Amino acid sequence: MRDVTLLAASGAKYSTPVAYLFILGAIIFETIAAAFLRFSDGYKKLLPTGGMAVSYVIVFILAAQALTVLPLSIGYPVWAGGCAISTGVVGVVAFGERKTPSKAIGIALVVAGIVVLDTLTSNPVG
Repeated sequence: MRDVTLLAASGAKYSTPVAYLFILGAIIFETIAAAFLRFSDGYKKLLPTGGMAVSYVIVFILAAQALTVLPLSIGYPVWAGGCAISTGVVGVVAFGERKTPSKAIGIALVVAGIVVLDTLTSNPVG
């Protein structure tokens, strides 16, 4: 059976900035998927359910490409933290969820964690 890869030739490497663009794309599409999930009414509504499924496929394609360059210990927390931040903000801004000090502190702590992982880790890629 032949090895099949998505979006990249076998063994292709991206630069670190491109890998972070893939992570950013994964964060954006995961936030879109979460919004579709909210509108799916427990998977009873076909269009939001389909939009969610397509968005998650795109998320995992983008994240997989980013993780060909970034170490898992950096790439995944940045991705997951970015998703937590973006969905928290979208929940408050777009869906009128309550703003609370605990939400603000939680988001600030996630941002701080991402900054520590990304900038203070010696030689994060390599």
